Amino acid sequence: MGPAMSSDGPIFSLKLGSQNVIVLTSGELIKRLVDKRSGNYSDRPKLYMQDVWEGSRIIMRGYDALWKVERKIYHQFLNINKASRYIPYQDLETKQLMVDLLEKPNDFEDLITRSTLSVATSMAYGFRVLDPKSEVFQEMFRNTHGFFFMVNSSKLLDWYPQLRPIVRALPQWLYPLATKAKQIYLREKSQFWQLYEEAKQASARDDSLPSMFQPR
Repeated sequence: MGPAMSSDGPIFSLKLGSQNVIVLTSGELIKRLVDKRSGNYSDRPKLYMQDVWEGSRIIMRGYDALWKVERKIYHQFLNINKASRYIPYQDLETKQLMVDLLEKPNDFEDLITRSTLSVATSMAYGFRVLDPKSEVFQEMFRNTHGFFFMVNSSKLLDWYPQLRPIVRALPQWLYPLATKAKQIYLREKSQFWQLYEEAKQASARDDSLPSMFQPR
């Protein structure tokens, strides 16, 4: 990473390889440029892993039509009016975390991760994650960390995108990172699809909990 190219208060640029990255450090500036002038400034640099993940993660996707649809869906279920229905989930998991930390203080890392993940699965799918050793916990943890590890491992191709055609032309045995990334993506995709199907079935029951699939 090279030195900052220029600096002007809450906005500055970095030289990452052959790429210039603009960094915004002010909430007001982000609102002015990203929210109010999103057509000009909301796009983002394309990561190499975006193609491997088939553009399935909104954090990697540029400002395209699908991004707008996803953002609208997230806003529909997570706006300030709807978010209040998830407060009981946060309250419950916070209390559970306090009890767990008192009983197993040495396991604080797993317990905090479980609590955070359980809030997310409650909001998204309507179920809690009670045990850090459970299959759903371990698989989500493995896939999420695998994704970020792959993004970090391929940063050279993000800094020098002109190298990507060369890498794509290589046989897989010469660039095993792409094969590993594809395996992680397919495993993650399979789990998310399974959770979606289970949440859809559960939403038909009278005792289902509020979630993105059950907008009570």
